Amino acid sequence: MPPISKAPQSIVQMPPISKAPGSIVTMPPISAPRSIVTMPPISQVTRIYCNNAIHLEHQNLLQTGDDQLSVSVDAGWQKRGSGKAYDSLSEHCSMIGKYTCKITNYKVRSRSCRMCSSASSRNETAEDHDCKKNWDGSAKAMEQDMTVEMVSECNEKGFKTGTVIGDDDSTTMYCSKTETSCRC
Repeated sequence: MPPISKAPQSIVQMPPISKAPGSIVTMPPISAPRSIVTMPPISQVTRIYCNNAIHLEHQNLLQTGDDQLSVSVDAGWQKRGSGKAYDSLSEHCSMIGKYTCKITNYKVRSRSCRMCSSASSRNETAEDHDCKKNWDGSAKAMEQDMTVEMVSECNEKGFKTGTVIGDDDSTTMYCSKTETSCRC
């Protein structure tokens, strides 16, 4: 396996967290004057991280002479499936690069939204909000949908995905093969 290279200068770099000897993160004393620090939303930070990771993965791929990415994909449910009932309200899925072992993409599917559910229980219309509900199908179909979407996004960005390594979920692997033309 080739050495992991550093991110090119054109990729956005995250600011370092300052650390003091013997502590995890330097925190100012309570008596220190307060200053407002504006941090970007976590979704923006994770997108930057994943973008950096996919570029690093591609650089390492080019050093090996390959022209297609190999990634590992797996998902997890909020509620465990029993083999008979798959009724979790949400699932998360991540794609990890073969050479860098970094998360190159991720997705979340949710069959409910707390704001919408709360308004519905009061027979009201929910206020304008960032609704997290993005899935109406079965919980079992979430993983295959997210896998296909992540592989397609990589291909659209110009990073051809050749191999998807996953668990023994044959439905996900079949859908990935038929909809994205990669080896699973």
